Amino acid sequence: MDKPTIKYQSIIKKIAVLSSLLLTGLLNYQVCFAQTDPKPQLFEGKIGNAPIMMELTTNTDHTVTGRYFYQKHLLDIALDGIQLANGDIQLGENQNYGEDKRFDMVLHPNRDGFRGEWHGHDAKHPKNIAITLNPLVVKTHQNPYQLSSDSTEYDQIRLTKLSLSQQKITHFDNYDLQWWLEPISQVSFFRVIKGYPAETLARINHALTIRQWQEVNSYFSCQLGGARNAGGDYTVTVTPRFMNDKVLSSSVESSYYCGGAHPDFSDSPINLDVKTGKELQLEDVLWLGKTKPIALRRDASGMRTDFDYETKTLGPWIAQTMIKLYPKDVGTDNKQDDDCDYRDPELWNFPSFYFTPTGLHLAAYFARVARACDNPDWAIVPWKIVNQHHGVLGLVLP
Repeated sequence: MDKPTIKYQSIIKKIAVLSSLLLTGLLNYQVCFAQTDPKPQLFEGKIGNAPIMMELTTNTDHTVTGRYFYQKHLLDIALDGIQLANGDIQLGENQNYGEDKRFDMVLHPNRDGFRGEWHGHDAKHPKNIAITLNPLVVKTHQNPYQLSSDSTEYDQIRLTKLSLSQQKITHFDNYDLQWWLEPISQVSFFRVIKGYPAETLARINHALTIRQWQEVNSYFSCQLGGARNAGGDYTVTVTPRFMNDKVLSSSVESSYYCGGAHPDFSDSPINLDVKTGKELQLEDVLWLGKTKPIALRRDASGMRTDFDYETKTLGPWIAQTMIKLYPKDVGTDNKQDDDCDYRDPELWNFPSFYFTPTGLHLAAYFARVARACDNPDWAIVPWKIVNQHHGVLGLVLP
């Protein structure tokens, strides 16, 4: 399965197991079969004495999908089931698609929400345990962590229950970095504590904090994706690459298995404009169009809405530049089956990037069969060339 991404890499982050039950009337929970776009509904309650939070979606075909976590552990348990004609909901936990259905809980609607039972199926949990669920109504949608558009209040609320622990201080050039760890996901990220003016530190550290929480949420999404088989694995390695008075750049490399056919990996760097604290797009730094540099159109999630510039201008220019700069690395017509060939412009249409002292690193992207060729270390365009094609911000680097 491809990685959950943030803005630059066309690698998926969407785990399609979120779910909800529709509220209708005065807390009268009935299925609205005419609903064409059911939305997740949030509940809080208990299984036995253990507090939980649950999210359910009832679909137009009467199937129900969802997830819940115990407040003590916060890891998702995936739910799949059906709603019966009398309004009861039968749900199975962490079931592989295609296997014989097993129902671990049944929920009965009432005016206070749901009451039901959790059924044990093994020697350790042979008894039925009472379930109580009450609707958790969120008046306005909040997104303080700037999560992707497929996230819900369920994700936001879980993050509020987590905290960061202070770790070591390291040094990068003239900057001091304080590292912070989220203990469940083991996602560790730095903040800059020395080397910039106080106002600048506040701007860039806010952006770094947001990115850390996004990676933590990706960890939980990955765990949900793997819940139906062997579980998920999501490991993040953050490597500072370049800092000066104009930009801050760091790799955010992840390796993961989220329940797909294969494990995977990627680097989704964070690049910040030090002056504003905003994330940089490639056209802010490098522009190859015939017009003056412009900000390319993107949707609310940060993805490009058309690809003419990338496919007709950017990709071909990068491929030709790499051929000129690194003729021994890009590949030849005499390559072996396991050799990497970087001469195809399509590999460079949507590169992630980070800054280095010597130039701008651009990442080629390969399909799964050749993923080992992905993101070569040598693919750096020297600053002398980049500065001849400066982008929207007109930066001259390093």
